[in-house]
Amino acid sequence: MTAPTPTKITRTPSNHHLHKSGPNNEKIDSAEPLDIEYHKDVETSIEQMHEAGFVVFNRLLDDEGVKLLRERMERVGDEDSAYYNDWKYGHQSGHTGYNKQVGTPFCLDPDFLEYMDQPEVIDIIEDIHGKGARCIGGSVWITGPGRYPMGLHVDYQPFGLPEDIAMDPRVRVPIMVSTLHYYLNDVTPEMGPTILVAGSHRAGRAPDGDLEFNGQKPKALQCQAGDAMLFRSDLWHGALGNSSEERRYMLQVHYGSPYIKPSYEPIRNRISVPKPGESDAAFEKRNKRRHGRQVGEAILARANEKQRQLLGESRDDEPGSYVVKAYLTEKAAYFEQKEHCTKNCSSCECGDAQA
Repeated sequence: MTAPTPTKITRTPSNHHLHKSGPNNEKIDSAEPLDIEYHKDVETSIEQMHEAGFVVFNRLLDDEGVKLLRERMERVGDEDSAYYNDWKYGHQSGHTGYNKQVGTPFCLDPDFLEYMDQPEVIDIIEDIHGKGARCIGGSVWITGPGRYPMGLHVDYQPFGLPEDIAMDPRVRVPIMVSTLHYYLNDVTPEMGPTILVAGSHRAGRAPDGDLEFNGQKPKALQCQAGDAMLFRSDLWHGALGNSSEERRYMLQVHYGSPYIKPSYEPIRNRISVPKPGESDAAFEKRNKRRHGRQVGEAILARANEKQRQLLGESRDDEPGSYVVKAYLTEKAAYFEQKEHCTKNCSSCECGDAQA
């Protein structure tokens, strides 16, 4: 009997389980519409995230909310002309089209705060990712007419598993990362809808030229403006091409378990304490590297308690993560001691006083 080929597990240099998969070159030109079962209640949707790998929300934004978010997306980033460039999906080199994708607006613009903690959605997020779930990033994404299809891929594959193990009903792989898509058009087949393969997270791997899994072919999410979809990062998904005359507007919000590193510096890292033995110059250099990726003062002024937690402010009852109050107390004590020593005070208790 021939021994089965072991599953290849890709790791980062730090040895973390990770398999990021870019889109397949296998172009998918059409797909049957997904039979949408909209979110009914939190418990049912939590189970659906584990079984199907996704859940769709009906009209998470009303017409005014859709209009407002489109306006906010349009003013983020550079001038419109900067986003006419070569498509990156490998189907036709040199083909120029409109593709505006601006990452992590949440730590730069307080107007995007309200989209990270929508009622009931956030209840599902905090269940599947555990206590201390975080918003780890996101992007404004507007794609124009002529966009080529995006092949099936995964966003993040935390564990590589043999298919027979991943398919075993006794095995439930934790959801490490998820994404919420806000759709701001009435998405037709010509608009370039998201395609997905239900249950494909149980493949235990990223797609490698696959066009279906376990008898399930990709289905297209044809939905209304204001609808949204939450899906786990190891679900196989992609998009059809945009053959319409309209731009497709979509906002992505990424969530993760508390130990998943976000694309910005979380609130708890806004002010850091020097490492033991670290020089002032090294401390300054380390903090300069964070410039531009920190949660801004405008965000802190407007964020509610839940939003601050999602952006990395820890709580006393969250095991395994820094506690902001203790962290800032340590920081304050350090700088108070340092300032005291520089005054050459004869009563300094640190023992470094100068005669």
